[in-house]
Amino acid sequence: GLTLGGGLSFLSAQYGLVCDNVVNYEVVLANASIVNANASCNSDLFFALKGGGNQFGIITSFTMKTYPIGTNGQVWGGVRTYSGTYAEQIINATQNFTENYFQHPKAAVIVTGEIAIDNLLDIFVVFFFYDGETPPAGIFDAFDALPTVTDAAKTQTYSDLLNADDTTNIYGLRYLIRGTTIPNLPAPTGKTLFLNHYNSWKSYVLSNNALHPSFIFSLAFQPMPAIIPAHSAAAGGNALGMDARNGDFMWMEYDISWLTELGDDEAHSTAMNITATIKEQVAAEYGGKGLVNTNWAEGGATIGEGDGKGGENLYFFNDAMYDQETLQSYGDGNYDTLKAVQRAVDPEGLFYGRTGGFKFT
Repeated sequence: GLTLGGGLSFLSAQYGLVCDNVVNYEVVLANASIVNANASCNSDLFFALKGGGNQFGIITSFTMKTYPIGTNGQVWGGVRTYSGTYAEQIINATQNFTENYFQHPKAAVIVTGEIAIDNLLDIFVVFFFYDGETPPAGIFDAFDALPTVTDAAKTQTYSDLLNADDTTNIYGLRYLIRGTTIPNLPAPTGKTLFLNHYNSWKSYVLSNNALHPSFIFSLAFQPMPAIIPAHSAAAGGNALGMDARNGDFMWMEYDISWLTELGDDEAHSTAMNITATIKEQVAAEYGGKGLVNTNWAEGGATIGEGDGKGGENLYFFNDAMYDQETLQSYGDGNYDTLKAVQRAVDPEGLFYGRTGGFKFT
């Protein structure tokens, strides 16, 4: 679920991932005992549940931190759509927004490119958020300067905003999500990386969309600024093992939806092929050159340095596809720690063998 996988929200730049804001888990263990897991009781299990998945027990309740929202309960945001002809400007704005996230932690964007019907649909769907009635000037200027196809951004309650965002979902289709992480390098290099990746994705999906016109493809840029893992560390850390010193990244989400089971095999192979070479391309072009992300700090890793776990090779649990080695991609050696906790709380594999999700091998 959202919390057990880490959880990214519009509020993450202020408060960390969703899992960083759990105070206590109530858990049914394989031996039928019911325990609390928090910072002072079963702290190893508490740590494992903060992004480590569902292999440890049955969570019967979460106790969460809460925060005031907006100004008198009002926030600003909503969905804007743009023509795909503005791809370069939108991608440049996204790179710059991510680099400057620390200056505006109350603001958030998720930028999604959409391709369907053999390129008859070629748009960007951008989700905007500001934790207040009106965003200050300067935050969204690069987006504001572009003409929109539709614009539903306005002042409203947070619940109304989230409900309105849900209207972009298309129901009744089969669906696959796959994720990866790429660096947010300083401009102009970072903008070139993003634009080249978008163009490669678009070229590939158009070649497939011509063969399968019922497929809908989307590519989402989800900023992962360094301030989020900094909040995670302040909250005691989590299973993902990200290091704020590595700077800013972009969590990429690739979606495919289609109509019937006749498209299952092609959709699965297409999803895998979309991300098959991105890490190798980044490593080959940018690795080993001492390049660093925006907002990199002393002690952080350069691009391609070491194993990159918890950094550019991390798979975000909530976006990852079944064949991606998500838990193994976590940083700080956390995979072995999580595996040891799982073996300790479920030594006979009662839950491990009866639930889906990412496994410890």
